[in-house]
Amino acid sequence: MKKLAFAAILASAFASTGALAQAYVSADIGTARVNVDCTGVTSCDKSDTAYGIVGGYTFNGGVAAELGYARFGKVSATVDGIPVQIKADGITFGGAYRLSIADDIGLNLRGGFARVKTTASASSGAVTASIDQTKTKPYLGLGIDYAVTKQVKIGLNALFTKAEFEGETASVRSISAGLRYDF
Repeated sequence: MKKLAFAAILASAFASTGALAQAYVSADIGTARVNVDCTGVTSCDKSDTAYGIVGGYTFNGGVAAELGYARFGKVSATVDGIPVQIKADGITFGGAYRLSIADDIGLNLRGGFARVKTTASASSGAVTASIDQTKTKPYLGLGIDYAVTKQVKIGLNALFTKAEFEGETASVRSISAGLRYDF
């Protein structure tokens, strides 16, 4: 009962000060790059499709808390005639700050932690093998958006983090276009 009363007091305090301005959800799609060393590999494609979804709450002053999923892309390579793929995706948790630079245009800065899962897989004939490793890494993001309406924004975003597998670390980035809806 005390927890419920505390939650009600906290919620009314946020509502009365306008601290919890609004919730939002956004989705992005674009291009990703995983910067791995391809020395000695027959073929190596480090670019792929990136996509993500984020939900968040904006507080006073443009500060927001966010939780999301991001696909950071994959590397497709051939090693000694065997196709190999390394892909990275993860759950993100962090904060964002939207700086209004014009009436309908905003600059977005993001930062936090990504729980990045890196999966390596190879196949030869009918045999396929796959292993993965998950590490928590910091991430940074930068974006710009345009408010089409009060509730709908379109934007361009860049997200940067690292993927780690078997002690090797690679920088990953995504550059994407997206749509945001404010509730």
